[in-house]
Amino acid sequence: MNLVPPQLSASSRRVALYTEGTYPQAHGGVSVWVDQLVRGLPEHMFSVQAISGVPFARPALELPSNVRFTQVPLWGPASTVRIDRAREGAILSAYGDVLEALCTLDVTAFGVALRALSEQGAKGPLTGVLEGARAARLTLEMWTEQASTQDEDRLPGRPRLPRPTVSDALDVRLRPKLTQPSGTPRPVLSG
Repeated sequence: MNLVPPQLSASSRRVALYTEGTYPQAHGGVSVWVDQLVRGLPEHMFSVQAISGVPFARPALELPSNVRFTQVPLWGPASTVRIDRAREGAILSAYGDVLEALCTLDVTAFGVALRALSEQGAKGPLTGVLEGARAARLTLEMWTEQASTQDEDRLPGRPRLPRPTVSDALDVRLRPKLTQPSGTPRPVLSG
């Protein structure tokens, strides 16, 4: 649901606001606070990305004219989008980089890898690939390789991963539902 934005003055700002399970799909608590915030700042335009468990039919609150929102449901119908091999490879490459950064506790590499995965999410759904056998195999292989490398490095204070089982790899595999918001178009804040 997109409402026509009010005319913005030179001092107005466009604000991206991410909510989870609250505004505008539920009443109470945080929703009341957000509603008071956006109503109290009518000269600013708010683009709300409303993360929710399931899609909702309509907002629980009447939205002021300075608010636009986009639903970002984490669950719902499975994607029917077919992904070609090149894109699947790009998604798995970015996912592998995220795994390696997590296994080595490399914060800088994690940020770069997460950005690459987010860019893939902006191109379309990740769920089919990240729930697939290749992602599970990659998780197991990457974790096993990093655990072996860390076993050989006996320096104090260095990260140490336990050797995984297949069950471990399936349990900790980056959950597609956690990455689903990255497939939602980013709010446009300029112009």
